[in-house]
Amino acid sequence: MRDTLVEKVFEWDLTCSPEALWPLLSDTARMNEALGQPLYHINETFDGNSIRRRYGEMIEDGSRVRWEEPPYEWVENGWWRWRRFYEEGPLRETGGILMLMPGKSGGTHMHYTLNVEPNGALGRMLVASGHLKLAARSFRKFTTKLDGYCRKPLGEFYSNFASLSTKAKSPSLPEAKSAEAKLLTQFAEWLAVAPRADRFDLRSKRLARCLNVSETEALRACLRAVKSGDLIMRYRAVCSACRASAIEAGSLAEIPTLMACRRCGTGYHRDLSSSVEVLFSVADVEDGGGAYCGSGPYSSPHVRVQQNLGALERRDLEYKLPVGSYVVRAVDGPVSEAFDIKELSGIRVTITNTIAVEAHDNGSVIENHSKREFTVTIEQNELPKDVLSVADIFAEQCYHDLMPGEILPDGDSASINFGIVLTISDLAGPITDYDGGAIIERGDGHLSLLFSSVKRAVETAGALVKAHPEARIALDCGPMTVSTLSGQMRYIGTIPDTARSLCLSGHRGVIGTSQRMNEALLESSVSLPASALSRAR
Repeated sequence: MRDTLVEKVFEWDLTCSPEALWPLLSDTARMNEALGQPLYHINETFDGNSIRRRYGEMIEDGSRVRWEEPPYEWVENGWWRWRRFYEEGPLRETGGILMLMPGKSGGTHMHYTLNVEPNGALGRMLVASGHLKLAARSFRKFTTKLDGYCRKPLGEFYSNFASLSTKAKSPSLPEAKSAEAKLLTQFAEWLAVAPRADRFDLRSKRLARCLNVSETEALRACLRAVKSGDLIMRYRAVCSACRASAIEAGSLAEIPTLMACRRCGTGYHRDLSSSVEVLFSVADVEDGGGAYCGSGPYSSPHVRVQQNLGALERRDLEYKLPVGSYVVRAVDGPVSEAFDIKELSGIRVTITNTIAVEAHDNGSVIENHSKREFTVTIEQNELPKDVLSVADIFAEQCYHDLMPGEILPDGDSASINFGIVLTISDLAGPITDYDGGAIIERGDGHLSLLFSSVKRAVETAGALVKAHPEARIALDCGPMTVSTLSGQMRYIGTIPDTARSLCLSGHRGVIGTSQRMNEALLESSVSLPASALSRAR
């Protein structure tokens, strides 16, 4: 006879809103590390029905513990749930669900449910020992600290938490004299207490927020650490359709030109702006140590909703999608459906041998009409904010200055789905007053810069107009191809040619723009400076 599933419910109130708390509470890997949870390994396989199965494993008190762990379920800003089904041992099943609900007088009412099904007498003794209550008490104490941080954010929460709770001494570093040395010292101090997720998958854009510096400064610090041997730089191929990672390599040459995603079945090209990202890791951190969480919401920040639906199951969700482009996907299934949301709205998703999406007035509904189980996701079609694509790093001059050998091998080429080229001519002298952008062409009295951000390109163009009023400046954007010939990177396509042509035929002190550039300005809600009115060509 099976033991009864024991469920304990714990509730408390916090002052900040669910939207403010969610980014930190959904970061389950860093949260589990902060709470002192053990590392474990996740292995994936497929059963006879082609359904993905995930198994966790760790060593506890000298014994191997193994369990099946379905993917986390969540609704953005609302709730997440985890479950484990053990193969043997004193417990048969454990799980938990965290719900964030608006408080009656503002803030958040937190509802945390823990459940466990014992397996025999030893399991019943563990449950009776008050372990669930102790776990909930520890979590409540932790969320209270997190709530205090959200009221007055200063620094980065998980790094702050680690620095206050660690017993290790801070590194003894010499006093920094220059601004660059001070940044590198700050970086080293942060790394000494950074969560494992940051030490292994270090993203320079996240580092910029943690250190309160510009993205260029953070990237430069990472590149200098690579040159000194303290960091390792990696390239990760990511499916441009579902954002699942596929291949990691130490150089771009090792990333194939054409790849197939094992998660959604999509074939995709090596596009430097959408399918290959750049990461760093501390040199002495090994991936073999495992993970603190196998599939929490923060591991897929572009996924707004993820649900595990059984055959013929329906889920009613109190969730509406903000404006944007989305795709509904039945993971490991042959079906997906893209759609756009024009205003805050719920949707109804119906899964058969295809996926149908329609508007729904009262929240969102997912119905699985098929006879097999699915993990269903609602994903936003955009790069997560912390991703540094290869196109981003190619558009930073500091990358080329510090890592001149990190380019495509001779004869190789790759596509850039979107880039901006700024060309300036009739220069009376050298220019140094530009933020971001990488030099892709230099000649007598002219210069061409590459950007990956419309905003930064326009800001740089505005600064150059002020500094060089007699010069001619033009902008164009769109797809390009980058190739390497005799050790030199070359950007091929109509974009560099059009920017150069617009520049030569343009007016002095005026930023010339192509029709493509005007459309990009409108789409990104960026305006040219009033002092340099654009004349579209």
